[in-house]
Amino acid sequence: MKIAFAILGVSTLLFSHAAFAGNAFDGNWDGEMSGRSARIGVDVCAGSFKATATNNNLVGRGQIGSIGFPFAGTIADDGSFSTKTGLIKGQFKDNSFSGTYTSPSGSSCTGSVVTLDRSK
Repeated sequence: MKIAFAILGVSTLLFSHAAFAGNAFDGNWDGEMSGRSARIGVDVCAGSFKATATNNNLVGRGQIGSIGFPFAGTIADDGSFSTKTGLIKGQFKDNSFSGTYTSPSGSSCTGSVVTLDRSK
């Protein structure tokens, strides 16, 4: 009986450790967006981004000029990423992310480049 409890305890501990182990992209991410507005041809698409990845779920906040907005999405095992709304798409690799932003209206800042780096 004691052996059965010992085996159960060890297997539970191992399962718990595996379930809560960090993923390759876990951590805090900071970045920016750059690009020209296709509609008016000037650099009004500069912005900043802060996010946290936990267990391949990325949650963050973007700021473009005076407009702030939340975003969230799942990082696939291969590092590909898309927000739930499709606003930000791209690829995580090691400690960086490179992607694009599509404005909700489908005009102004569509195609702007978004880059993130893992915070140290």
